[in-house]
Amino acid sequence: MRVPTNAVLAFKQHFGTALTSGEKTVTIRLGDRSGYYRKDQIVSVLLESAEGEARQLGDAIIEQVDVCTIGDVSPREIEREGLGLRTSQDLLGLLASVYSRPLTVDTLVTLVGFRLLNHE
Repeated sequence: MRVPTNAVLAFKQHFGTALTSGEKTVTIRLGDRSGYYRKDQIVSVLLESAEGEARQLGDAIIEQVDVCTIGDVSPREIEREGLGLRTSQDLLGLLASVYSRPLTVDTLVTLVGFRLLNHE
């Protein structure tokens, strides 16, 4: 399986503070994204405005890539998502909002743990 060398982690602009403070150290992506990210991979971190414009925040190293269902995401991993999330129901609400579609605890997701290396 070929992993892209120009991979990015793109986030909505409102995640900027949580990223730079280190509060957000995991992102939970819909579906199986294990073919796109791999452990020890360096990726660009982008912040996207509501208008769709993106700016580079910095670079990150991928420390974890796990595929599971929303119901299998641990409370610790949910907290690493940032924004004060604590439960699977909190996570469901966030992901349904981000992806603009209904989701269930059986929905497949990929946990991507990362560490921001630098930021502007």
